[in-house]
Amino acid sequence: MLDPDYARLITRLATFSRLIRFDRRGTGMSDRDVRCSALEERVDDIRAVMDAAGSERAALLGVSEGGSMCAMFAATHPERTSALVLYGAFARSQWAPDYPWGVREEQREAEIAAMEETLGGPFELGDGAPSVANDEAARSWFGAYLRYSA
Repeated sequence: MLDPDYARLITRLATFSRLIRFDRRGTGMSDRDVRCSALEERVDDIRAVMDAAGSERAALLGVSEGGSMCAMFAATHPERTSALVLYGAFARSQWAPDYPWGVREEQREAEIAAMEETLGGPFELGDGAPSVANDEAARSWFGAYLRYSA
């Protein structure tokens, strides 16, 4: 189930580059019988996919939590990274005295409880995609996307 806007993006990227996409462990088309992997293991997965595809050097596009994975890969393998593009990425997600933008534990628990109640229904897109926040089709698509990828 591919969002038409996302399909246009990856189709356009593939017109001027060799596009290699992969799902992180336990999501998408990858095996489901995996434990939660450490960031270092996910970084090694990027290397393994690049090796399997015969890609010596790549521009990396990291979306959301994939941003941390791509940033760490770029920092530890600069010789294999030609560019780094981050979208919706974050330095950390938890609040700390030196990171006041982070989410406090009680906020996270409330968000998880709300997600358990509404998962699969129309999703609130105001923060992540304000240009389509009032588009019912986009909200419904993203809710279904979350349900299918869970």
